[in-house]
Amino acid sequence: MDRTAISLALSVVMDDIGVSEEMIKLRRHMCLFQESFNSWKEATYIFGSQSEGSTTLGMESDFDTLRCNGTRHVGLDVSKMRIEDMNHLLVRTPFSLPQCCSLQVVIPITETDQVPWFGRIPRLEPTYITDEDERLVLSSWAEHPNNTTYFCSAIDRNVEYHGPALTVFENRDIVLAERCKQLPDDCKIIFSRSRPGHWPRSATLEEAKHCEMFLNKPGFKSNDFGFNEKRHYGFILVQSSYPISFLATQWRMSTNLIERLLMFDLNAVQMKAYVITKMIKKEHLKLAVGDRLSTFQFKTALMFTVEQTPPEIWTEDNLVQCVVKCLTTMKRFLKRRYCPHYTIAAINLFADKLMLHEFQLLQNIISDVLETCLNDIFPLKMDDIGERMAAALSLNLHTKIIQLTQRNENERAIVKSILTHLVLCSPVRLIKDEIRRKHNTCSDKLMEKGLVSAIKCFKFCLQDSIKTSVDGLWLQTLQSTLTSLKASVAIGKQKKVSQKIINLYEISLYTGTLACYLKYASMFICTEQYRRSASVLADIEEQIKPLLEVLPLPGSTEQHDTRSSKDITKYAKQYMEKVSMPVVFMFNENNCVPDFLEYEIHAATIPANSEFTRDYVSTMKNDVAADALPYFFYLKFITFKQLGQPVLQKAAFDNILKFRRTKELFGTTRRPLARYGSTTMNLIGHCWEMNYNYLEAVKDYMYAQEMNPHNNAASWHIFVLVGRCLANTA
Repeated sequence: MDRTAISLALSVVMDDIGVSEEMIKLRRHMCLFQESFNSWKEATYIFGSQSEGSTTLGMESDFDTLRCNGTRHVGLDVSKMRIEDMNHLLVRTPFSLPQCCSLQVVIPITETDQVPWFGRIPRLEPTYITDEDERLVLSSWAEHPNNTTYFCSAIDRNVEYHGPALTVFENRDIVLAERCKQLPDDCKIIFSRSRPGHWPRSATLEEAKHCEMFLNKPGFKSNDFGFNEKRHYGFILVQSSYPISFLATQWRMSTNLIERLLMFDLNAVQMKAYVITKMIKKEHLKLAVGDRLSTFQFKTALMFTVEQTPPEIWTEDNLVQCVVKCLTTMKRFLKRRYCPHYTIAAINLFADKLMLHEFQLLQNIISDVLETCLNDIFPLKMDDIGERMAAALSLNLHTKIIQLTQRNENERAIVKSILTHLVLCSPVRLIKDEIRRKHNTCSDKLMEKGLVSAIKCFKFCLQDSIKTSVDGLWLQTLQSTLTSLKASVAIGKQKKVSQKIINLYEISLYTGTLACYLKYASMFICTEQYRRSASVLADIEEQIKPLLEVLPLPGSTEQHDTRSSKDITKYAKQYMEKVSMPVVFMFNENNCVPDFLEYEIHAATIPANSEFTRDYVSTMKNDVAADALPYFFYLKFITFKQLGQPVLQKAAFDNILKFRRTKELFGTTRRPLARYGSTTMNLIGHCWEMNYNYLEAVKDYMYAQEMNPHNNAASWHIFVLVGRCLANTA
C-alpha cells in the first residue's frame, strides 16, 4: 500500500485521538498554569507526557510532579554563595555513580567566610552524614520515608516508591528534589556537541543555558518503598551492589527543564511520531522486557533523530517514514548496547536496565516492525488505532466492528480529563501552616495578621500591577479569605456585617473567581439574607453559563456528548482561571460556613498510636475544602429552599446529582476523579436529607466514607441522621 496514503491517514487518526496541535497546547497550558499557581512557597513542576502533550486517553499517563525544597541552596562555587543561605556544594568524585553527585554542607566559620565541612556533626544526623572522604553531605534519604508515612496515614492511602518517585494515587507521582541554578560541566554537553545545526534552534539553546538543574534521590533497580497500614510502619527494600550508607550520599542530576524546552520545540508531526513509537513500545516491546525499556529512552531516540535528519522530512505525508527513522535510531542504540543521554555527558540509559540477551531480542522485534513497513500499526489496540486506520483506509481486516468515537467527542473527553485533574492548592492553607509551625496555634488575630502581611508583601512584589492571571488569583484568594475572616468575627460577636466588609467582598470579586463569589454568597446564607445570596448566585450563573454550555462538567458523570465543542479550548482556559480554584474555609471563618459544612472542620479521626501523624494531620484539617461547582449548586439548593422556590431548588438538585459517584464508578483502588469527592458526596447526602429521603442520604454518606475512611465528616452525618431517625420513632 502507498506509504503516503498510510501516512496521511495515520496523521488524521492521531488528530482524532487528541494528538493535535490544539490539544497538545491545551495540555501544556494546563500543566504550566497549575505549576505557576502551586508554586506559592515552593517551586512545583509537572514533567512527563502530560506536560509535553505526548499522551492520549488510552495511554492513561501519570502526572509526574516535582517539588523543590525552598530552604536549601545548592551551588558550584563557594565564593558565589550568600553566607545567610543554607548552602551546599555540588561535588563529583571518581566514586560518584553515573549521573550522580554529593551535596556537601557549607558552614560559616566567621561573619564573612564559609567553608565546605568535613567530619561529623552529631546534632545534624541523620539529615547529614559523612561520605568515604569524611565530607559532611546531605543524605538523599533524609526526608524518606517519615513525611511520606505521616502523609499516607493521614489520608488513608497506601504509598509506594518507584525509584525516586512517590506514588500515593494511581495517576500521580511525586518526586522531592533540591535545585541548583547552575549547570555543571556534565550537563553542558548539549551546547558543545557537534550537530547539523537546524535543531535544537539557537534560541532554544540560549534559553536552555539559563535553566536550573534538579537533584533527587537516585532510583536503583528493584528499590521499593511501602507503608504497612495495619502496623503503621514504613519499609525500604534496596537490592543493589552498593551499601545503603553509600547510596544515601548520592543525588541524581536531572535536566528536566532543558528536556521540556526541547520537547516544546518539536512540531506536530514530530510529536505524532513520538506518540506512535510509544504505542509500539507499550504493545510490542513491553511484553518482552516490561518497563525496563522506558519511554524516556524513546524520547532520547526521537531527539537524536530530529537532530540528525533534515527538517523537510517531517511532514504529514511522510509520517510513516519519520516513525521508521525513530525506530531505526533505537535499534542502533540497542545494537551498540549504549543509549546516550541527550543533555548529560557519559551516561548510558541502558545501564542496569536491560539484560545482555534482551538487546538482541528487542532488535529482532523492532526489525520485524520495520520490515513490515509499520503494518503492525493495524493491530494496535490502544485508542483503537488499528480500527481507526482500517476505517480511514477502507480496509476489511475481519476484526470486530466497534463504534469509534469521533474527534469532537474525543476532544470533549480530553478537556474533561484535563480540567478534572487540574489541582490548585490554596495559598491560604500554606499561610495557616506557617503560623501553626511558628506559634503552635492559629488564632483569629494571628491568621488576620498573616493574611494582611502576605497581601502587603504580594502587592509590593507586584508593585500594584497584576502581571499574570495567577497573580490575580493569588491576591483575590487572600483578600477574600481576609474579608471572610473579618465577617466571621463580626458574626461571632453577634454584630451586623458592616458595609465596609461588604465593600471588601465586592473588591475581591474583580477577577471573577468562582470561589470568591461563593464565599460571599455563603456569608449571606449564614446571616439568613437569602435574597442577597440569590443575587450573588445569579451573578455567578451569568458568568459561568457560557462555560457550562460548552464544557463537560469536570468530576461529573455527565456524558461527553451533551455539550457543544465550539471554542472548547478557549472556554477550557477560562474555566481553569475562574472555576478550578476550590472553595477553602479556614476554621477561623467558621461563622461564614453553612452549618452542615462545619462538620468538615471536626472531621479528623487519627490513629491513636500515631503521634507524629496527629501533628501532620493538624496542618491538613481544621478547614473545609470543596470543589467550586458542586458547592455552587449546593448553595443554590439551600437558597431556593429557603425562598420557597421548588422549581429552582429542583434544578439545583438535578445539577449537583451529576457529581454523584458510587463505588462502581471509582473502583476500590483508584481515587475518585473529583479532588474533594468525599465532601461533594456529603453535600449531595445533605440535599437528600433536606428532601426527606434518608435512605439515599445514608447511601451517599457511606460512599463518601469509602472514598476516604479517615478524616471524613460522613461519620458524623451518619451518626446524627441515625440518631434523628431513632428519636423520631421513639
